[in-house]
Amino acid sequence: AATASSADILGHPVQSLNLGPLHSFFLVFQPAGLARLFGLEPEHYRDRHVALDEVPELARALQPLHERILAAPDDAARWRASLDWLRPLWRERCAGEPDRLGTVLAGIGQLGVRAAAAWMGWSERHLQRRGRALTGLRPAELRRLQRAETAVRAALLAEQAGGWAGVAAQHGYADQAHLGREVKAIAGHSPDALRRAVHSDDASWWVYRLDE
Repeated sequence: AATASSADILGHPVQSLNLGPLHSFFLVFQPAGLARLFGLEPEHYRDRHVALDEVPELARALQPLHERILAAPDDAARWRASLDWLRPLWRERCAGEPDRLGTVLAGIGQLGVRAAAAWMGWSERHLQRRGRALTGLRPAELRRLQRAETAVRAALLAEQAGGWAGVAAQHGYADQAHLGREVKAIAGHSPDALRRAVHSDDASWWVYRLDE
């Protein structure tokens, strides 16, 4: 049976268990993308996994896409149908501010609130409200997650001189142990275990391979 679900940003490790063969087709939206495309407030759905019909405004908005996906004969056709539906919606609702909001989130993550606010020409309070509306996260949480994600991605995509100690130094951690604690708290695994799993043939780590 075909089903649909909705999940918002999770600030802790999660695992799913399938009790038998399963074929899934996922569309993964960033929280900021959901906010801009469908007017949702990610903060209201943080750390929750809910059925799509429990979010009626999103269910109604996605119904045409859901029907196209169900009618498609294979995943390649489902992907094309998804892009054909989403592209005009993105142009309609996000064309006026395509890069500025991404700059806001990147600025909070890389510079901190004060420097990012000065960079954007906004007050710190406005920047904090804008960032939380787009992600459901406080600035400190957003910066923590972005830093860990950037560090792990750099290590996954290329072997860096100095190993994890070099990655930790490059991305502003006090030392390798500090990086290890942060990655394990967020991803549920040590950096080495995470790298081995992502580079393995285990299909359950697909989400970490999206940027490869």
